[in-house]
Amino acid sequence: NEEAVGFLYCAKNKTHPHSNQYWEMSFSRDLRHYDGESCLDVQSIQENATVWMWSCHEQGGNQFFFYDREYQWLVQGERGHMCLEAFVDGEEHAVYANVCDNSNPRMKWIFGAVNDTALDAFHEQLPYNE
Repeated sequence: NEEAVGFLYCAKNKTHPHSNQYWEMSFSRDLRHYDGESCLDVQSIQENATVWMWSCHEQGGNQFFFYDREYQWLVQGERGHMCLEAFVDGEEHAVYANVCDNSNPRMKWIFGAVNDTALDAFHEQLPYNE
């Protein structure tokens, strides 16, 4: 059941948000919805690339994401230079992937809980590190 991703303003409770805002960075290195079956997927490197909700395949590629704690970026791709960006224009609320830009506040994402130990080891055992 593939569909483009939109967004709502953040729930006040970041550790127990509404189900539509309950996402996690999984050990498969994807951004997974609480249902465990839907993952974010970016299939283009063009400007304002659509972010899709797609069935999780645990193979990286289009569904590989990393959380950069320093910049609060959700970085897409194993050699990541694309970040998720919240976009608001009138009634349109969407999420796009664009080139990471620290001066862009719409690229800052906050999680209710962060596993620093897991993120410290995030890039270990990836093909480009061997």
